[in-house]
Amino acid sequence: EDKKKGTFALYDTGARGVVTFLCTLPNSLIVQPYTNNTITTELVENEKQKPKIDNNKIQCNNPKVKRQKTEENGKENSLLKPNPIWDPIKTAYHIMKDLREGVVSAPSSRFVTRMIPIQVSCTTNKEEVRYAAKALFAMNNNGSTATFAIRPKRRLCTNLKCMEVIDLVVGLAPGNWKVDLENPKYTLLVELCKTFCGMSMVENLKDFGNFNLVEAREQDEKSSLNKIT
Repeated sequence: EDKKKGTFALYDTGARGVVTFLCTLPNSLIVQPYTNNTITTELVENEKQKPKIDNNKIQCNNPKVKRQKTEENGKENSLLKPNPIWDPIKTAYHIMKDLREGVVSAPSSRFVTRMIPIQVSCTTNKEEVRYAAKALFAMNNNGSTATFAIRPKRRLCTNLKCMEVIDLVVGLAPGNWKVDLENPKYTLLVELCKTFCGMSMVENLKDFGNFNLVEAREQDEKSSLNKIT
């Protein structure tokens, strides 16, 4: 019976015009599943109580402080699944690239205008949203400075507003990351559909053309016409 199962399964969000597919491959999760356990609660409470200082600019030789920072980093890393076998962002990038270059085998449909990759999904519960966002920030934090933006989009979601999402997760960014709404290196996409929440951390979002498949195909058609003329 397992052999009959496909690689992807349809998930109905209840939002008209939105079709969501979930990868069902083993070891395809990027983030550990959310559970309301002590570790998760500690992550949320520690974030609330953390003093608003830039720890990256403080040098401390106190071994207790160093040990505490190591434990916090370990908790953040424990949110991530090791070596996921599939990343939707890479897939979306290659599809957009193939469409722009006119590759015949590139998937396309006149009924699909935009394809948004989702790395992590959860409910619109505030603690789950924070958990997912914290994991994505940790996954993309290599210790260097960076700029970021948060871009939430809401469809038929009544229990969470866009500004609430921003307020929930903006404080979870690494201390040496700065907000840049014009040209951020990283963009946290948050898609809210009724009680479903999907997130992705996309590097250089403008390179993806906002995942607009129609514009990608038109770009190839224009380049073809220019070559003819």
